Amino acid sequence: MTRILRPTDLMAAAVAVAMILASLSLLELTTDRRYLAIGVPVIIALMLISAVSRRFRMPSPLIHLWQFVALVGAGIGLGVNATPGGGNILVQFWQALLDGVLHIQTQMAPMDPSAGTSLIFVLLIGLVTIIADMLVLSLDTPAWIIAPLLTLYLIPALALDQQVSWRSFLFLAIGLLIVLATDTALGLSGWTRNLKRDDADKDHTSAGVWGMASIVGVPVLVMALLLGNVVPTMGTLDLNSRRPRGVGPIQMQDPTIELHRNLAQQSEQVVIRYSTDAADGQYLRLASLSVMDRDSWKLTAVDLQNGDLPEPPGLGTSVVETTTNIEVGDFGSQYLPSPYAPRRHDAPGQWAYDPVTMMILSTEGNNPDATRNISYSVTSVVTDPNPSIFNNAQPGNPPDDGLTKQVPADVPQEIVDLTAQVTADAETPVLKAAAIQAYLRDPRRFTYSTDAPAGDGFDVIKNFLLTDRSGYCIHFASAMALMARISGIPARVAVGFLPGTKNGDVWQVRGKEMHAWPELFFEGFGWVRFEPTAGVANAPAWTVVQGNQPSETPSPSASDSSTPSAASPSTSGADTPTATQTEIAVDVVSSNAFPWRQVLIGFGIALVVLGLLFAPMIARTVIRRRRLGFTGPVADQVEALWAEVRDTVRDAGTRWPGGAPREKAAALAGTWDEPAGEAITRIAETVEANRYSRGLPVLPEQFGKDVSYVTKDVLAHLTTSQGLRAKLFPASLFHRG
Repeated sequence: MTRILRPTDLMAAAVAVAMILASLSLLELTTDRRYLAIGVPVIIALMLISAVSRRFRMPSPLIHLWQFVALVGAGIGLGVNATPGGGNILVQFWQALLDGVLHIQTQMAPMDPSAGTSLIFVLLIGLVTIIADMLVLSLDTPAWIIAPLLTLYLIPALALDQQVSWRSFLFLAIGLLIVLATDTALGLSGWTRNLKRDDADKDHTSAGVWGMASIVGVPVLVMALLLGNVVPTMGTLDLNSRRPRGVGPIQMQDPTIELHRNLAQQSEQVVIRYSTDAADGQYLRLASLSVMDRDSWKLTAVDLQNGDLPEPPGLGTSVVETTTNIEVGDFGSQYLPSPYAPRRHDAPGQWAYDPVTMMILSTEGNNPDATRNISYSVTSVVTDPNPSIFNNAQPGNPPDDGLTKQVPADVPQEIVDLTAQVTADAETPVLKAAAIQAYLRDPRRFTYSTDAPAGDGFDVIKNFLLTDRSGYCIHFASAMALMARISGIPARVAVGFLPGTKNGDVWQVRGKEMHAWPELFFEGFGWVRFEPTAGVANAPAWTVVQGNQPSETPSPSASDSSTPSAASPSTSGADTPTATQTEIAVDVVSSNAFPWRQVLIGFGIALVVLGLLFAPMIARTVIRRRRLGFTGPVADQVEALWAEVRDTVRDAGTRWPGGAPREKAAALAGTWDEPAGEAITRIAETVEANRYSRGLPVLPEQFGKDVSYVTKDVLAHLTTSQGLRAKLFPASLFHRG
């Protein structure tokens, strides 16, 4: 068997196994297993190209070029298969990539099956496999395979808001162990005990390495997994249960991701039915976004508590309660739809509330469908202000005023100037808010469109207000909330559902009526809903005030269901661990959707850094292999090998002596051990014979052996740090003498 398989074959096989194991980490991102059915053969094919090419001593750059061409060919084939219908194959390939990116941007993990996403995964796995082959076989640095293995592991680890399964780490560790053990076994099998020929049986050498790998590696992996799960929230391994271990922080999904994802669907499916004793339909709020920065509006960390909710902040002493009976259909979320401000509810399952935002969240572990197919009643406080007295209200100080009053220093000056212009004639804060709402609702200025760019950061809002002037509800709501804060009014963005359409005594809410709106805080009135999105919902009566402001004809706040207002509902929510305490620290994540842009940027930066780091090593490796594999005239072969000895000495940090070849050899031999000294002396004699005689008819066999021995011996005497420096930053490349 050893005569059939060469060391490069065995290392290529080890790399293939390690990459196959590492690719299993991506299973946490998708329910589609097709990427493995394609990715595994791609890994095997790429490593076969490597192994076969190295048998014929092909240059490493050419090997990796062939691998890349094979990967691109496989990708184009997959792209054509993913987008049938004929036409230009490159266009089909590009369309499949775009479909995959869109699917990643609009899907929650684990994502539904998608041919485009499988194509992206296969290309990613193939590219990382080529890098692994370059590190392990071309550069002869097997330990560096940890970099590509970690690349595939860190993609789900960074993208998911829950912890990656311990199995992914186990697969990575096993793959690394296989590569390192194979390299060690091959190194020991080539050891000749300093004999010219060693006919001793070496089978025990490899067996000993694998035995030691089992004795040491397996217990270390087991201990790492067990110790990693002793501390709560440090792992997902539970020997007694399938539920997550510990009571770690709940991860809250950004509801605007669901809003954007479902806008294009415009689902007519009724997802919520409710009846209420209120005079009009109810806005059903899911969550409120209180944190604003240049990138987006975000959720804030909340302190969840159990029991009845407290009085909503900022309201006066006179309050009116209403009861709403809600039946949720095919809509899954971790947020409980309820009118603002909820006081009590009887929803089945485990729920807790945040006393500041008045959001109600599910605390059932890993349940993305907490609201699906449930019925419950909500008693809520009516917060609609009386228009006759609301006109002179002043901004208040909500409990989270440090967040909801904050205006970041990097808000574009153009938005600040526009806000001042819009509110210039407003005499009171309420009139300022009404002026902003009227400005945004003016159809001569702004149009509603679901084709507008996604997002609600400063750049998007600036583009919406000053350039395109077209967007959907999140753009209108985000713009008004930001302009209100600039005007000195605490503001946040709420996400939920429009009231829907009344059918008899029951209100029906469709998926397309998912919506976003701003909430502004006024003393004595608390958080007050405004509606800047024209053509979708009418402005509330209390926001159309009399004064020297533009006015609209007020009407009930129920939505106009004939207009395409919002998105279809969420079909999944964020995973949340089991919570039994009365208070749970909640960490915030921007979304459950896969952050493809950040991953690509990070991966690209990593590739550039690795390329710059390994460029000297790659260049030196190419030079070395050209010299050792040179088959030209004998005289040139001698000089090439002599130059390799010189550069190896320089790489090791030793000064290359001056003088004739024998003088150089004498100077070096004085500092080396006897075998190396004798070898460099014979090398120098051959070089002088080549230079000063009529030439050598053939290259002496001993000359090649001596060169090989000297170059290896010089590097073998280096410390670990010296050896790493010699490989990464070979001094011979920078020597000008």
